[in-house]
Amino acid sequence: MIFKGRKTILWAAIVFLLVPSLAAYQERTTIEEFWSIGEERAYSFAINQVEIGYQWNKLVEKTLYQGQPAYHFEHRLSLDFGPIGGELRVESRAELLVTPQGLPLYYRAEGEARGVKQSVEMEFTAEGVKATTERNGQKSPLTGKLSPGSYFLENNIMGQFNILLGMERPSPGETAETRFFSLNAFREIDYQLKGLPEETLVIQGREQRCSVLEDSLGSKLWLSKEGKLLRLEMPAQKLVIRLVEEEPTPLPAGAARPGSALATLFRMVELGGIFLLMGLPWLLLLGRDGLRRWYFWLILLVVTCGMLPLTLKVQPFLQAKYSQVVARPLMDRGLTIYIAMVGTFALSGIVQEFLKWLPIYAYRLIARGKANYRKIIAVGLAAGLGFGWWEAWWLFKSGFGIIPFTFWAYFERFFAIMFHSASAVLLAHGVATRRSGRFYALAAFLHGLGNYTILLTLQNLISTTQLEVLIAIYDGLILTATLWLIYRYKKLKAIKPAPA
Repeated sequence: MIFKGRKTILWAAIVFLLVPSLAAYQERTTIEEFWSIGEERAYSFAINQVEIGYQWNKLVEKTLYQGQPAYHFEHRLSLDFGPIGGELRVESRAELLVTPQGLPLYYRAEGEARGVKQSVEMEFTAEGVKATTERNGQKSPLTGKLSPGSYFLENNIMGQFNILLGMERPSPGETAETRFFSLNAFREIDYQLKGLPEETLVIQGREQRCSVLEDSLGSKLWLSKEGKLLRLEMPAQKLVIRLVEEEPTPLPAGAARPGSALATLFRMVELGGIFLLMGLPWLLLLGRDGLRRWYFWLILLVVTCGMLPLTLKVQPFLQAKYSQVVARPLMDRGLTIYIAMVGTFALSGIVQEFLKWLPIYAYRLIARGKANYRKIIAVGLAAGLGFGWWEAWWLFKSGFGIIPFTFWAYFERFFAIMFHSASAVLLAHGVATRRSGRFYALAAFLHGLGNYTILLTLQNLISTTQLEVLIAIYDGLILTATLWLIYRYKKLKAIKPAPA
């Protein structure tokens, strides 16, 4: 999730003391004021009015954790993106212990996605967050910062979201600012809630007067008077999550739901059109010469259908081995994460740029004397656009879109497509000038360096928004340098057939 508007603790204290009407929403209640012990809450997930699964929660008991009062929650999640054309199936179970004010003490979850089994165990203390993750039998320790008053959320677990909303919901016209520790981002995230006028909803066959909130994502939420989450809408994703009377019965794997085929078709066409438009500027800047050539479209098709799927097999395997054999042992011996993880990000550039370089070099070998500089550049652009388009489409159709986001997800893909196009043209320049090794190393380095900036966000050095802006500037500089390189080469040398 992406949130903005951090306030300092001092400012919050001043507001609380001097403006009671604005700070009233910050007064803590207890969990049992909006969630009874033994109560179960199940939520249905739908995208484009097509149901994709459910999420179930239960407040099991009031207990003790390390000598202090605690509430014990259980969660289950079952999502299947098949009905909307996706390939992702997620099954998970979790348990959460929180204080009477809803603050996290302990969390454990285990699940499976894409055939990969993984689990996490977390402890929350005054010193921070200590976690141990396990993926296919490989354990990794993690630590994170935790500020006083921070809640805890894992994506799509509505019960955890309800805890935050029940404790922090503002009255109409008021604004609440809080923060939570995100398991998926593994860092604290600022969060804002705005109270809207009340509305009446029909819930489980009867009318209810509801509190209405809008969060810093632009999502709209409906809560009962007691604080029970009834409905959530995310217009950017066409996602609706609603409370249901009982746990839904999932359809068998592969079973069709009414209207799912048509909804899937519209969604895939919509995404495809969006990402094609994102690539259009780079096509006009770098590849107009290739539009009338059959091999341009052939390379585009080959990369789209073959190279990225191959990346999804090779890159995660190599990165997992690197983490197991190199990074984790180094970190266990005290080496900083900023050095130990260099190889993980470097591998992304090494693998992806190599797979983009292959069809470019193959074209030069096959075409021989007919492969002049202009044609090779066009082939390079085809490889880059094919890779960028398919990556964007695959991320969204595979369930990436279920993770709450707004404008920034599309913003990030726009510049990612630009980077893939520019780096592939750099590779093509190297092939055309018989300096493949040099420019492959450059493209792989630039790719890995761009991805390395993600670590800055994971370590709370910069926000997600700052990261996206930084990467956009970085990608823009690479595109500018690529255009200058091509212009300079064309100006200094006549276009000649590249040596075989």
